Amino acid sequence: MAGTARDLGLFNLSVDRKLRGCDRVALQVRDVMTAVHVKERASMIKGRTGKPFRLEMTETIRQSLRRWIRDPEMIGREFLWPSRIDGSPHLSTRQGARIV
Repeated sequence: MAGTARDLGLFNLSVDRKLRGCDRVALQVRDVMTAVHVKERASMIKGRTGKPFRLEMTETIRQSLRRWIRDPEMIGREFLWPSRIDGSPHLSTRQGARIV
């Protein structure tokens, strides 16, 4: 998994933060990244409850996300975990669960 930036970033975020799959795959690049660096804290709305949530990101998470966002595959992408299937903008919760 260390050789795949996407999988490592998704795994680190999943294990450290214990987010639901639906919230994890819906994250957008702008949620976790400023113009220059990965944020220490991100704000999001939880999908099932509709309540705001502060996502604290450790240095390990930030490093893996930084590496993934700089990947050429991410150029021009809106979602943090884009799908490799043409019709879908981001990973499904099932695809995300298989990776993790």
